[in-house]
Amino acid sequence: KQQGQEDQEEKLSFAETLMSLLMDEQYSKVATFLPDGNTWAIVDAKKFSGDVLPKVFGVRTFSSFIRKLNRWGFKRITKDKSGSDKYVF
Repeated sequence: KQQGQEDQEEKLSFAETLMSLLMDEQYSKVATFLPDGNTWAIVDAKKFSGDVLPKVFGVRTFSSFIRKLNRWGFKRITKDKSGSDKYVF
């Protein structure tokens, strides 16, 4: 196999990358599953945009990430009414 082929085979899909991130304890203060196990939240949108998006997803803007979520069938349930940066999907 050529190097490029191996890289393509090992590359995770967007959904797999998101799942890995949500299961990784180092990101739990930024994005995490909620107790019901069916929803997840971006707890700190500023840190998520500044630190996680470029590093994990190769995306620079939060709106691009939200569009990608929508294309994968994710829908935002709510923006936290307490004024925090929490987005629930």
